[in-house]
Amino acid sequence: MTRPLLYVQDLLPMIDPDLLAEGTIDDKIQAGIDRLLSMQTPSGGFGIWPGDDEPVLFGTAYVIHLLLDAKDKGFKVPDAALADAVTWLDHNAENTDGGPKFRGTHPGYVEYVLARAGKPHAAVVTKMLADELAKPASTGQDVEGRYLLMAALQASGDRRYEKALRTLDVSDLNWRRANDWSYYSDLRRRGLTLAVYHELFGTSAEGVPLADLVARGLRQHKESYRYTTQELMWGVSSLGKWVGKGAKMPGAKLVFDDKTVAASKDRSKGGELAWQIGAGSRAQSLRLDLDAAPATPLALVVTTEGIKPDVALPTGAHGLTVDRQWYAPTGDPVKLSDLELGQLVYVELIVGNGSSDRVENVAIVDRIPAGWEIENPRLGRGALPDWARDREPWEADYLDLKDDRYMIFGGIDAYETVHVLYAVRVVTAGSFTMPGMWAEAMYDPEIWGREPPIENVNVSGPWEGEILR
Repeated sequence: MTRPLLYVQDLLPMIDPDLLAEGTIDDKIQAGIDRLLSMQTPSGGFGIWPGDDEPVLFGTAYVIHLLLDAKDKGFKVPDAALADAVTWLDHNAENTDGGPKFRGTHPGYVEYVLARAGKPHAAVVTKMLADELAKPASTGQDVEGRYLLMAALQASGDRRYEKALRTLDVSDLNWRRANDWSYYSDLRRRGLTLAVYHELFGTSAEGVPLADLVARGLRQHKESYRYTTQELMWGVSSLGKWVGKGAKMPGAKLVFDDKTVAASKDRSKGGELAWQIGAGSRAQSLRLDLDAAPATPLALVVTTEGIKPDVALPTGAHGLTVDRQWYAPTGDPVKLSDLELGQLVYVELIVGNGSSDRVENVAIVDRIPAGWEIENPRLGRGALPDWARDREPWEADYLDLKDDRYMIFGGIDAYETVHVLYAVRVVTAGSFTMPGMWAEAMYDPEIWGREPPIENVNVSGPWEGEILR
């Protein structure tokens, strides 16, 4: 998936692929800002999912933080929308009992964002910090909370804790994560700390060890799915702030299998160069030739869209078990090797949590073959038959439908097995490969379950001799 520079997974699940294929990085960032603003509730706060009418403290603080950064960089941020969001956060910052749910980092993060927005709660923060300092900091989240509270005071003009803020924790990363309301991980904390440090003090020698630590943490795994979205967002954005504006890009050309590829002219704004290559995964060689030696190191970012047939994610059960079944409207099992054009098929997704702990923020994703079409329940299609009523439906948090996949999100209790049932229509004849289905904890990549792809999904009818993969 291509991601814009300022990317918030929880609040910006996806930008239109056509927009991502064209335009400059600035265009993508502005599109992300506009998408976020479309999720603002009438009260001024922001929810977690599109269509939410109940704001959450962390989500609203998260968006305000991004909007403040964007405005500082010259992007279009409506003053009224930002003011409404800050007002809502200002009025609800301490309302954590019986009010809007707090979901995210330590409450000190809300106080820091308010201070940066010009609405500090100095007396409240001083009391919260005194309570924190009266007890030992037994966890990384305690350390994070203290740092954010001190930062909130610093941003409001109280410099009593400047020395402590400049003394950064560069101890080794612990890779345990929390998939519940805190979303905590050590890498998230270090990225967030680096971002806040830079906002308060700019780039300085004393911050270099922490920047190096964050960079090493992001190099720990080659695959981005091994990180949480919190880790990626805070890690990448904090390093971007730390590095600042890059040097001017020298002339360059991309050589793809010994053929020079022209840069997209509409994406070369501000010295940025970009190329688009069809069937790039088949490349035998990919080389960037520069006209001159750069004054500072340059980065070549390579993103891919689609699925390489020779690259597969690990399959099996790693904290979650997954299974799929297919049924006819009568309730009889369906043979995927013998489907008919126009046939209605009910897909059952079964996900089990075999652990003694509830797993929050589980994403269940079922990608369908190109010859199938989801019957959208929001349009009154795909009503479930009588035989399906004994499957107790999963009380999920959010449902998202795309042309090629069914995605549903929520929490699964300890030792619970959940069932999801939806309908698809077979709309194209031919032979297809069905991508694998998976479930994973969005904030703990070590909790997952995946099924392998299924070959030979055959649909009889006109054009049945055509092979589509």
